[in-house]
Amino acid sequence: MSEWTHSICGSCWKKSPRSKFEPIKVVDAPLEHCCFCGQVTQEGIYTRHDPADPKLKCGGKHEPVWPVDKSLPDEEPVKDWDCGCPKGAEDKCMSVTCPRRNK
Repeated sequence: MSEWTHSICGSCWKKSPRSKFEPIKVVDAPLEHCCFCGQVTQEGIYTRHDPADPKLKCGGKHEPVWPVDKSLPDEEPVKDWDCGCPKGAEDKCMSVTCPRRNK
């Protein structure tokens, strides 16, 4: 995702000046953090903003959200590869540096 393209959750969309319009949503959107509030979202709504805008929590840097194994509460996923994707999730990796992506 570009530094200028930002994920936005439904709650933040409703608070924005653009809320008078119905958002266009991406089908099968990945889990992401809302760049405005930081909550995990799968709404698939994106907006364009200057990454230097102080309203943005992301600062133009976007990382995928990996599903955490619910049987291991309070633990981070095991990271095996240079890209940081958890073991067993390399087929879903969105990092261009993942050596196992699309294999």
